[in-house]
Amino acid sequence: MTAINAFATSDAVHIFSDGGWHDPATGALLGIGGKVYALPDYNAAIAATGSSIVGQMLSSYLIEHRFADFGSLAAALPEWTKACVELSKTLPGGRDWGKFDVILGGWSKVTGPGIHLLKGYSDGGWPAYRSVELKRYMRPRSMTVGALMGMMVGEFGLYLLTKQRATECV
Repeated sequence: MTAINAFATSDAVHIFSDGGWHDPATGALLGIGGKVYALPDYNAAIAATGSSIVGQMLSSYLIEHRFADFGSLAAALPEWTKACVELSKTLPGGRDWGKFDVILGGWSKVTGPGIHLLKGYSDGGWPAYRSVELKRYMRPRSMTVGALMGMMVGEFGLYLLTKQRATECV
């Protein structure tokens, strides 16, 4: 399970991730590694829940596929993600990515800071590969949004991840 939190403030987007890989059956820590990928050409970053290949493939895709700016990158997120999933299936040892969320956070001269969420699966009324813009994202949801009010984003990132990691999620 990956804990990822993204918050848009008036002039920035903040993304926090625990960077840990855990055994889904036992919850045991298997390794430490980044699951947030900087996209400096777009004033952006991506993070993903699920398999570690999600963020790797999405960021690698941008080496050969260019977008004009953060806005066009965000608009293409569904098609860009689908293309990476299909490409992943054709690679040696390739497979479907399973359930995952992609968070694209960044800043545009036109719209300012923005966070876009894409779910790579159907979740009730949420169709797979649909992207929506949000002001905040929390996964897992171990704290209520009300608990965050009045806190400075940069000061509670580690606290929030610690609380989330300690929460048993079913």
